[in-house]
Amino acid sequence: MLVGAYKLMSRAWIGIDIGTSGIKFVKLKGRVLEEWGFKSIPLGVIAAGLIKDYGAVSKALSSMFERLDFKRGKVVTCIGGRDVIIRLINIPKVENRELKKFLDWEIGRNLPFSLDEAVYDSYVLRSVFDEEGEKLEILVVATKQSIVEGIYNVFKNIGIEIEAIEASLLPILRVDELVEEKESFMLIDIGAGTVDIAVLHEMRPILFRSLPTGGNAITSALSASLNLDFNKAEELKKGKSIIDLKPYIEDILADLIGEIMHCFDYIIGQFKENVVRSVYITGGVSSLKGLETFLEDQLGIPVKKINPLKGIHLKKETEEIHVFRNRLGLAIGLALRGVY
Repeated sequence: MLVGAYKLMSRAWIGIDIGTSGIKFVKLKGRVLEEWGFKSIPLGVIAAGLIKDYGAVSKALSSMFERLDFKRGKVVTCIGGRDVIIRLINIPKVENRELKKFLDWEIGRNLPFSLDEAVYDSYVLRSVFDEEGEKLEILVVATKQSIVEGIYNVFKNIGIEIEAIEASLLPILRVDELVEEKESFMLIDIGAGTVDIAVLHEMRPILFRSLPTGGNAITSALSASLNLDFNKAEELKKGKSIIDLKPYIEDILADLIGEIMHCFDYIIGQFKENVVRSVYITGGVSSLKGLETFLEDQLGIPVKKINPLKGIHLKKETEEIHVFRNRLGLAIGLALRGVY
């Protein structure tokens, strides 16, 4: 046990979040944050969670990490967007040699693209029983093979071999605040290009949804309403509260609340009540002043901003990282793969 702990602490894990507005990375050794950083990327390089310009991403990564020795750490990244399918499925309990056949059939029914184009991973959560007997409850993550190959090639182009590619949102569930949460909760990651939603009940993920909207939609609405270019509208957004912005983004807020309510309707349909007791928010847009209060008023349950630095020891304490921390949740969750 002591030998295993020593090996874990002697090897750094690097989490890289390639987002719409930029690339975030953290380097953890155990629970010690040794390095972190951010590199902006041009608008349009990432759209709806998917990379549109692989060359631009490779160039940004190369520039960002010239000072970082990747070969001394294990690199983990993620993919998101609506072409990443996360499902909870039940299948009859079968022998291991039969499991893939059942999974192929069930997953193929739920994909918006051909199973021949897909790559997937699965994790058995538990056994459940109904009138038909014992079944396996399985969490499945699937996407297009071409998307995964594209991510690998981005890193291969700069001489980096990645340890794993995970589905966006899932890694955030490793941060201390959520690991310690015992009640059912909703997690909302509000980024520049997407809003990802998950619901956990009894420590099990039971619902996922990805929306092709986010902070850039807010900025574009401000730009159009106030006749500002995109960059000036972005700066204006950062300095205003949600109440200040509301007259210009009412449709966007209404769509967000509507989607959350649809999630609640699904939960009520499954459990005969809304088992969600609280909402956690993260991502760059979660920094908007007054967003927690606004969501609480609309949803009628407590809303809290995640502190992804909880339980993380900082090698170097700076004011900047505390200002930026809302945008690091996914990168930290990815690097925590080396702890859990």
